[in-house]
Amino acid sequence: MDARGGPLSAGRGPVLVVVLALAGCVSGGASLDPEARWRRAEKRHGAVTEAFEEARLLRSDYDAVIRLDRSGGLRGRAYLGLAELDLAAQEYETAAWHLEQALRASLEPPQRVEALLLLGDVLERRLDRPGDARTVYHQILHEHPGGSGAELARARLGRLSP
Repeated sequence: MDARGGPLSAGRGPVLVVVLALAGCVSGGASLDPEARWRRAEKRHGAVTEAFEEARLLRSDYDAVIRLDRSGGLRGRAYLGLAELDLAAQEYETAAWHLEQALRASLEPPQRVEALLLLGDVLERRLDRPGDARTVYHQILHEHPGGSGAELARARLGRLSP
């Protein structure tokens, strides 16, 4: 029946068909059987719980390295590790802060370029701070003009230019 109570026919104009699906009920290869879904969830539950615990322990180890490393040689790498965990958790403000701390600590040139590229990406794409991202990309060009990081920084600057 159409909106006026008459039968739908091809002669009356376009017909709109709307199909609704419950969110999460049908995904690629997912079963509509609740028992099958429950068994699948139970299998993944333990692994996810263990992964969260591992991430918590990893954060604790990185924090300890930052507190205990008197020479500073490992501090930068520990901050970089924390930033990567933050990025995985989509905690972008905290990731940017940890990346800035990593850059203040001592990092070997490859890790320094990695931290700068990550920071530029977070500032540009996650925190909507293109001006700050430009500054970071220019820093890469200044500090490491011949490396592959410089090539990527130039490409990103080209994308950011008005």
